[in-house]
Amino acid sequence: MRLFILLILSFSLITSVSAQTMLRGKVVDDKNGSAIPYVNIGLVGKNTGTVSNDNGTFDLRVSERDAEAEIRVSILGYQSQSFTVRQLQAKLEENSVLGLQAQSYNLDEIVVVPKFTKTKRLGNRAVSTPLKDGFAGDKLGREGGIVVELKERFRPAVVTNFSTYIVKNTYDEMTFRLNFYTVKNGLPDKPLPRESIIITSKIKKGVLSVDLEEYGIVVEDDFAVTLEWIKDFGDYGSLLFAMRLFTGPTCVYRYTSQAGWDAYTGIIGPSPCMNVTIGYK
Repeated sequence: MRLFILLILSFSLITSVSAQTMLRGKVVDDKNGSAIPYVNIGLVGKNTGTVSNDNGTFDLRVSERDAEAEIRVSILGYQSQSFTVRQLQAKLEENSVLGLQAQSYNLDEIVVVPKFTKTKRLGNRAVSTPLKDGFAGDKLGREGGIVVELKERFRPAVVTNFSTYIVKNTYDEMTFRLNFYTVKNGLPDKPLPRESIIITSKIKKGVLSVDLEEYGIVVEDDFAVTLEWIKDFGDYGSLLFAMRLFTGPTCVYRYTSQAGWDAYTGIIGPSPCMNVTIGYK
């Protein structure tokens, strides 16, 4: 009986592993053929996704049960593409190179950056605290941050700086993408900038601060700011950020590229020691 059970379990495991599809490809600029790094590839609304590496290549294992699920390929500055998993699999089997077209903008879509005379820090102070949390496992596309409430008197505003506090970092170097979104129903919705903001740092402990004036990020309503894990840091290590309880902006997160967003709610919901500085009149 024991042997029979073991055989059944082994067969179930083999079936589970085999009932998956491996998607492998390379994302390039459709016009000049140059590789596009850090592209988000994932099942929309599900926790299955990844990010292309420095050379634009990616590997993504998808369950065969999701053959008809929507998979999206997207990055700021380029037009997104959507397929079913089955369609993308067939496309990559024919040609493993996937081209994206650069995003074009009309004149009426040009963002005018307002001049400012005052500044204001919004969010939690970037300081060390007893409570800490971080990215659990090397899951590319994992993202976490805060929702910033922008009061009427600050609108419109320009985001000039981002800061957070790293409690512990055992990696040699870390690379993140700093993302900004509009907010809908309390969760991140549409991306705000038109180009990726890539952060690379070797800080082991202390304040991670990013000057953002050159990006001209204009906000006119509540918005979200997040850090996204876009690069494999190497051997498994530890990366922890300072957190606080009972007060502070809502913490939002998702588990991988194109996954659905969630938030810590309630009185004791943790909030990252993360903030932005805005400029306003």
